[in-house]
Amino acid sequence: MTRVREWTPKGPDETIEAVRSFDGPVLVDLDETLYLTNSTEDFIDSVRPGLAVACVLRLLDALKPWRWTGGEVTRDVWRVGVVSLLFPWAGRAWRARVGIRATEGVNARLASVLRGRHTPPTIVTIGFRPIVEPLVAALGFAGARVVAARLSLADRVEGKLAIARKALGEEAIRRSLVVTDSIDDAPLLEVCACPCLTRWPDARYVPALARVYLPGEYLGRVKRPGQRYILRAIVQEDFAYWVLASIALAGAPAAHVLGLFGLLVSFWSIYERGYVDNDLVGRPIRDRPEAE
Repeated sequence: MTRVREWTPKGPDETIEAVRSFDGPVLVDLDETLYLTNSTEDFIDSVRPGLAVACVLRLLDALKPWRWTGGEVTRDVWRVGVVSLLFPWAGRAWRARVGIRATEGVNARLASVLRGRHTPPTIVTIGFRPIVEPLVAALGFAGARVVAARLSLADRVEGKLAIARKALGEEAIRRSLVVTDSIDDAPLLEVCACPCLTRWPDARYVPALARVYLPGEYLGRVKRPGQRYILRAIVQEDFAYWVLASIALAGAPAAHVLGLFGLLVSFWSIYERGYVDNDLVGRPIRDRPEAE
């Protein structure tokens, strides 16, 4: 039985020095590594109108079609594919904003040492090629080779090591230094010459359309997570009581029910907003260290 070579995480300074001194190919992850946020989330976030996109994503999360196509690893294929289909200007919107995104999100320390090498790095990412290629160019690595996933289920199911082998070959990977932040890249780290698993302190994961509010977000994810409170308490109790108590008096039952639903949504939206304001006001008090 072959023993897997051991490797341990490295700090940013250690990784920078390793990249600077390594005499061989360098393979660099993109998301939360060379680019300090997530390219897929930022692509979706660039599409307008944000409210409509958020509704589509909420519907996808409810249906979870990726359950039948390989599981959670294929979730982004569905999200990007459906958004690109329903909002065909998505690619144009991304290309228009990618320069600003790159300026704001570049890992300046890593980018600087990579530009100082005599050969450009190879960007190896599980992100999608139509999203990644303009971003890599905007980051200042237009001459770098990009190994990325197609917008297909197969590439996401097979994983990063498989697409890297197809593009670069086994021997090239074994001679390479690999920089990544993700433990999911363990198969790639185990076969390369110099593995650098590094979490960058400025990296951040920001979900797409975090700025867009949809009724129920706060109750379902913050106030009462995992309780299905909206369905059980608001719809099956509050809304059902409203309808049963008043439907016999309605001259137009369908319009009456629709109006009650609009009232329900508006009431709980205002109620939720009050919860959010209360938490925001109270956070400085909660975070304040206790007086000694």
